[in-house]
Amino acid sequence: MTEHGTAEPARSRAGVTRRGLLWWGAAAAALALAAADDTDAVLAGGFGSRGGPALAQHNTSAAARLKEEASPLRRSRSGAAAGATLRRRAHQPAQSAFSAPVFSLSDYVKRTPGTPAFPHNAVLLTIDDGPHPVWTPKILRLLHQYDAPATFFIIGRQATQYPALVRAAVSEGHHIANHSFSHPPGLPSLPRAAMTAELLDTQDAIVRAGGFTPRQFRAPGGRWSPQMMRLTAAHDLLAVDWTIDPRDWSRPGSQHIVESMLAADPGDVLLCHDGGGDRSETYDALKIVLPQLKARGLQFVTLPAPQPAKR
Repeated sequence: MTEHGTAEPARSRAGVTRRGLLWWGAAAAALALAAADDTDAVLAGGFGSRGGPALAQHNTSAAARLKEEASPLRRSRSGAAAGATLRRRAHQPAQSAFSAPVFSLSDYVKRTPGTPAFPHNAVLLTIDDGPHPVWTPKILRLLHQYDAPATFFIIGRQATQYPALVRAAVSEGHHIANHSFSHPPGLPSLPRAAMTAELLDTQDAIVRAGGFTPRQFRAPGGRWSPQMMRLTAAHDLLAVDWTIDPRDWSRPGSQHIVESMLAADPGDVLLCHDGGGDRSETYDALKIVLPQLKARGLQFVTLPAPQPAKR
């Protein structure tokens, strides 16, 4: 696809495709096992939506982290080794609506019968861990400037503390989804009652703040388990992951975030953050990314509108 003013990075899909197939195979096996034995083994421990100092931190062991970084299946769109963009999905088998997370817009349409097809040039910008009193207003102004609707995956505790920011996002045409109440990195392995509270307390917080009932959920860090998938399905929440993760939560530098996000193709789900700490790098990157993606002819879309809350 032609870009204006920016050379398109080289891409490597083979490793991602193999990783996707391995993920689905592992997911299917684990879900089958869970039907007989309520196992809470985590399926996917990918990098992803993690908060900064204000949120709980991920405690991956050094050995596990080294193993992740060494894997040829975890590479960026440019083919770089670990530490660059994590592209979660290429082409994967059809799944029922609630059997596994969705990773792209085409995946979303396949799993939600009756959903109209997105435009051929659509991308979905998702923004996690807010609302934040400093960065959410700044990012909202930026989105308004470039006419770029986004989907905000809201933390319930933040929605309770800053309800006006949730209302502001809704009033400006953005979509709101559930991202747990306190962003626990070990959410999939919590007892079912605690896991349920994380989901439902966030639903209640968003209803009170914004007047809408979310219909999508993203697990902190993109970590899922069979029990987590069953729980989201039981509460009519579709699990949503992402395609491109610039790891902006780790503050890798604005240039890294820009290069990662500019690797977007039509149908991709982009991940970034407005909460969890200092998001100046993300903000600076979006000032470059939003106009450049639009100049390439990509169109920002949101997920289908949330349902009015039942009073």
